[in-house]
Amino acid sequence: GVTQVRVVRMTVSEGVQTLYHTNPLAQLGVIIYGFGSFNSYGYPGGIGVQVIEETNPIGLTVTGEAEDSAQVVWYQPILGPGETLIGYLVSVFEVISENNLVLVDQYTTMDTSVTVENLEPFTSYSLSVEAQTQGGSGEPIPITSVSVTTLEAAPSAAPQNVRVTATTTVSLTFAWDPPPDGTQNGVIRRYDATVTEVATSTLIGTYEVTEQELTVNSLQAYTNYHISVSAYTVGSGPAATGEFHTAEDVPSAAPQITSFQIISPYMATATWQPPPADQQNGAIDYVAVLTQPQTSTSEEFTTTDTSFNITGLLPFTEYLFRVAARTSAGVGPYTQEVLFKTPEDVPSSAPLSVTASSV
Repeated sequence: GVTQVRVVRMTVSEGVQTLYHTNPLAQLGVIIYGFGSFNSYGYPGGIGVQVIEETNPIGLTVTGEAEDSAQVVWYQPILGPGETLIGYLVSVFEVISENNLVLVDQYTTMDTSVTVENLEPFTSYSLSVEAQTQGGSGEPIPITSVSVTTLEAAPSAAPQNVRVTATTTVSLTFAWDPPPDGTQNGVIRRYDATVTEVATSTLIGTYEVTEQELTVNSLQAYTNYHISVSAYTVGSGPAATGEFHTAEDVPSAAPQITSFQIISPYMATATWQPPPADQQNGAIDYVAVLTQPQTSTSEEFTTTDTSFNITGLLPFTEYLFRVAARTSAGVGPYTQEVLFKTPEDVPSSAPLSVTASSV
C-alpha cells in the first residue's frame, strides 16, 4: 500500500529540544541534519529520543465523568487510499473483572466525541472506538479503548435487617447491614440515624456513625422507640426503619386503693387504680398481701384485675391489706396498709358443759 507522509522542517538550535506530537494515531519520525551554511547539509546526526508518557497516548481520552455518564474524545485516523470515513462505533463494556467484560451499550456517530449515558454510579467501564470505512480495504480502524469509573452517587437502597442486639431498661443497641451490593453507589462514609419515642414523637437524638451499630442511652423502661437509618456516600440514600422497646423494670409507683368494703364477717372487697402508665415499666399484674397481726401470719394473692374479693376471713378479727404492681422484673412499691376489723357474728356453736343449779 501507499504510505502517506507529511514532512515538516524546523530549524532548531543545539541542545535538548522537546517535540510535541498532537496526533498520537500517526507515527512520528525525527531526522537531524547538521549544516555549516544554509545550502550545505551534513550527514544525519545522532539523536536520543525520550518518550513522554501520556495518560492515553493513542488518542481516546476521557474528558468528562458524572454519576451516570462519561464523555470521550478521539482523533480522526489517517485513511488509506480510496477509503472514506462513514462513522464511528463506540462500544461500552462493564468491567466485571480483569478478564470479564460485558457489553452494555453501543453508539454510532460521525463526531469525534460522544457522551455515554445510562451508566451506573461508581462502576468501572471500558470504552472502545473503531472507525467505520468504505472503499479501500473496508476494514474497521480500531482507535483503541479507555477505562473510566463513574462518579459516586447517593445509595439507591436502604440499609438491611435493622435490629436490636442488646436491650436494658434504659438503653437500646441497634444494628443493621449495608445496602445490597450494586445499590451502594460509592464508598459508604457513614450512617445517619434518628431515634424518636413512638408514643410522644419526642426526638431522642440524631446520630452520625461510621460503624453498623448504635447504642442509645438514657431511655425510659418498657417504652417503644423508632429508629430511621440511611447510608451516606456523597449523599444520603433511602432510610430503613424499625420499632423496638426497652426492657421491663419494676414498677416505680404503687397502685392507689380507691375503695375498701367489709361485706360480711367473712369477706371484704378492695378496688384500686393502677400506677400511672409512665411508671408501670412493663406489663403488670398485682400482688395482694393479707396479714393477721394477732397471729403474725400473712397470705399472698395474685390477680390481673384491679379489684379483689378477700374471702375466708374470721369474724371480729383485725387484718392488714396492701397491694403492689408487678412486672417480669419484680414487684414495685406497696400501697399503704389498710387496717380493718370484721364484724361480729352469731356464735357458730352452742355453749358447752351447760349445768343447772337449784335456787
